[in-house]
Amino acid sequence: MSALDPTLLIDRLDEVTLFGMLWFVLLLDLPRYTLGFLALVLGACLRRRPELFPLAPTPLVSVVIAGHNEASAIRRCVLSLREQTHRRLQIICVDDGSTDGMRLELQRLRREALIDAALSTSRRCGKSSALNLGISRAHGELVVITDCDCTFDRDAIEQLILPFADPRVGATCANIGARNLRHGVIEALQGLEYMLSMSLGRRLLDLFGQVSCAAGALCCVRRTALMAIGGFDVGPGEDLDLTLRLRNAGWAVRFAERAWCLTDVPSTFAGLVCQRLRWERDALRLRLRKHRYSIDPRDFRGGWPELGHQIEFLFSHVALTLIFPLYLLWLIVTFGASTPTVLVLVILCYAALDTLAALCALILIDRPGCRVLLPYIVLIGPFNAFVMRAIRLVAYTQEWIFDRSYRDGFVPPHVAEKAPRY
Repeated sequence: MSALDPTLLIDRLDEVTLFGMLWFVLLLDLPRYTLGFLALVLGACLRRRPELFPLAPTPLVSVVIAGHNEASAIRRCVLSLREQTHRRLQIICVDDGSTDGMRLELQRLRREALIDAALSTSRRCGKSSALNLGISRAHGELVVITDCDCTFDRDAIEQLILPFADPRVGATCANIGARNLRHGVIEALQGLEYMLSMSLGRRLLDLFGQVSCAAGALCCVRRTALMAIGGFDVGPGEDLDLTLRLRNAGWAVRFAERAWCLTDVPSTFAGLVCQRLRWERDALRLRLRKHRYSIDPRDFRGGWPELGHQIEFLFSHVALTLIFPLYLLWLIVTFGASTPTVLVLVILCYAALDTLAALCALILIDRPGCRVLLPYIVLIGPFNAFVMRAIRLVAYTQEWIFDRSYRDGFVPPHVAEKAPRY
């Protein structure tokens, strides 16, 4: 087989040879998400979504926004919050040792009565510390966390808090979209990726009670649950860490699919790589170091739901990331001179699968402006399979061998050196 001419390979292509080329895609990638996304679409067509009713009485919601050097973005975020249909809001803004005039901008917002509290630290202490400072001033029974560069649909808060009618719910997370998806290929691909991983992926995980991260772009936490676990821990990946701690404390985490938050995604490939390396390093450190008890038979405190949650991460992220380069190497060894042709077929297969998934997303979401992404859907499959997996592999290597997450600058050095290491 290694000596086959590429044209001859295509001429002799049968079921066995085709499966030999695509076993990784068909056995591992296809069942994991594509079939699940199709099931979501079918379910949405066959049944009505359960109606969620507003909480009674209408709760006070405290919104905490913490940022460093976000003077140019914070006003837009606050104005978007002031347009919310849920009117009982306490807005608390924290300037985390900024040097760009953010403290003065918060003072202006406070004088204009657009925010209820403007807090500032003289020295940067990191996002977790800034959020904890803001939360200490919160009076609402529900606490919303968001980023300075986010804007929201007018009913985002209203939709975000609906699941709290269930007393078992400790946190909810919003649907996050890319605001600048029209600006170029990099932004458009991230817009599609957000649709697949957040709009569809979290909707699918929510069906099984396995929502993995209440993303800090827009999430809501029950204040009693937040206080019971001690607020945010120091370190990068504070939103994932908070989610895992809530889950292990017995609280449910839900996905509010109709609560839309928009954020700007990186506009350059270098910016995207830096962002994702940090995210993936943090996920590995938190899941397999700090929260490794979920898969440790000697310390089974999280119970079976958390074991399943961690196994899903180990399979879908760690295992597939590590196996994929071996699969590519196997293709090279097996098909020799025909490898370029085989790789083209693999790329086309990924393009077809994720094109189908992207169409599912567009059908389910049906959001204005999303159809601008249609020309890019044939690229999202190869982008996720090859580019994003390569980034994840580098991140895992950096973290597992060099503990890189402890030195990425997200947490100021004077704070990081005093934080626990796992």
